[in-house]
Amino acid sequence: MKIDTSSIVFLGDSLTEWFDLDKHFPDRDLINEGVAGDTTHGVLYRLRDVTSGHPAKILLMIGLNDLFQGMKPKEITLNHEDILVTIRDRSPGTTLVVQSILPVNEDMIMGSGINKKIRKLNRSLKKMCRHYKHTYVDLFVSFLDGKQLRKEYTYDGGHLTEKGYSHWASLIRDYL
Repeated sequence: MKIDTSSIVFLGDSLTEWFDLDKHFPDRDLINEGVAGDTTHGVLYRLRDVTSGHPAKILLMIGLNDLFQGMKPKEITLNHEDILVTIRDRSPGTTLVVQSILPVNEDMIMGSGINKKIRKLNRSLKKMCRHYKHTYVDLFVSFLDGKQLRKEYTYDGGHLTEKGYSHWASLIRDYL
């Protein structure tokens, strides 16, 4: 779909790419710009394609792959800031909704400590959104079972099941 001033764009990695927006929001025309394996650097690289149409709204979730690649939350936050500033400068009329990074199920991916880094990154993203006056949606807590991603929401520890996507859709419906 061509992005224009009425478009609502979902921007992110595989979690976004595999989000069946037509199924969960059949009454809306939404554009999915998720790319499996993407990082904050990747989003920055392809941001011109998104902002050139001056979309009405962008819902952003990116950063988990950065953590898996060993980047520190502070570095990822700086890339997020570049993304926010670039969107503001290239498409000043676009409303930006930053979604928190979702937790993972560390038992399933054998990734001890990653949720602690996700929490730290999410705190930084929330603070940055306050500073730039963007909407921040905290999805993290609602996906937890104790200290990690609920097993019924994932099939591999990080990617979502249909139940996980349904839950995500219910949480962001009001932000569309």
